[in-house]
Amino acid sequence: MKKGKGKSMPLNGKLQVHLAREVTVETPADPNVEGSVATSRVVAIPGMSGRCVRYLAPLPNDKHQKAELEGAKLAGPGASGPELREMCMAAWLRVMVLEVSEPTDDPSKLTPNQWHKCSPGEFLVTGEPFSWGALFTPKDTAFLQQEYQKWNEMTIALVNLLSGKAVALTEG
Repeated sequence: MKKGKGKSMPLNGKLQVHLAREVTVETPADPNVEGSVATSRVVAIPGMSGRCVRYLAPLPNDKHQKAELEGAKLAGPGASGPELREMCMAAWLRVMVLEVSEPTDDPSKLTPNQWHKCSPGEFLVTGEPFSWGALFTPKDTAFLQQEYQKWNEMTIALVNLLSGKAVALTEG
């Protein structure tokens, strides 16, 4: 795995990611071109918080089911399919996120007292310092949704890959 901002890194059975406001993109020298040199450039990512997040991936089945029930209750009986999905996704993310840091440009310099252990209920208290809206930007949330989907949902591509490995069984 490449070292750098924005990468998911294993840490004590959890994953950690930096919701970086900028990343350095490195381009290696082309060995086929004489005089080619490696280059790097900084790419700004507007709308990110700069926080680091430690999260659980994949979610254990019991936590996933409990969060799904919470999402359904919050959506209410008259919710449409997309509304139900949105509320469940929010509940899954609240369970997935375990710790969040203060904003930083260099995750390697974070100290233990710059981390906050999160509880799912804490994220729901609007206006509090550890509510979801106070911690994360819409772009942070979109990124975390993608991480949730990567670790917890089945895609058509994966179904096709696994189905291609199926074998016919015969009695005998």
